[in-house]
Amino acid sequence: MISVIMTTYNAEKTIRKALEGLTSVLSELGADYEIVATDNESSDNTVEVLNEFGARVKVMKCTRGLGRHVAASMSRGDYLLFYDADAYANRELLYNFLSTTIKRGVGFSLAHTGVYIASRRCYSLTGGFPDLNFGEDFHFWARAFTFCKSLYYPVRVACNAPRLYAVRGYRGERRYTKGLLHFIFRQLKNEVHRLRGLALSKVFV
Repeated sequence: MISVIMTTYNAEKTIRKALEGLTSVLSELGADYEIVATDNESSDNTVEVLNEFGARVKVMKCTRGLGRHVAASMSRGDYLLFYDADAYANRELLYNFLSTTIKRGVGFSLAHTGVYIASRRCYSLTGGFPDLNFGEDFHFWARAFTFCKSLYYPVRVACNAPRLYAVRGYRGERRYTKGLLHFIFRQLKNEVHRLRGLALSKVFV
């Protein structure tokens, strides 16, 4: 089972698209999964949107800074997938990232700050997130790369809304670019990242 660990705060505008893209890929993988979301007292409809996804989503209130620690301790999966509430997945790249990690028995895989996955064993070996703060992610990654069979997947498999990152397929985000030439440049860069992801998956499979 894959446990998706997600912390939320006023994510009403992004959480639905993030979860729809993610759950679609998890279903394509054929993986059993659960989503454990800890909400930091959102004042919008974040919790209501999470509840729309049914029994597979567990929602808990949590003090800011402790969300991932609490969610991980409440989860049941063999793998913990840490996923931002505003991450919009590129289906093809996310599928390659997850399938490569699981098929190769990798303990820790890092795609970028908003998307990384660790086996339960690796999470336990590193001590997890003992005292979460805004820099704790990096401490956890450093321990994971040291103690576990690890993979750095240097391809952005998701973009964080509303900023446009190097992920193919988000032409609707054009309003966030500086102009037409900047948008065209970003689309070309997106395609380069997509091809890198495909090439990388062929190496690892």
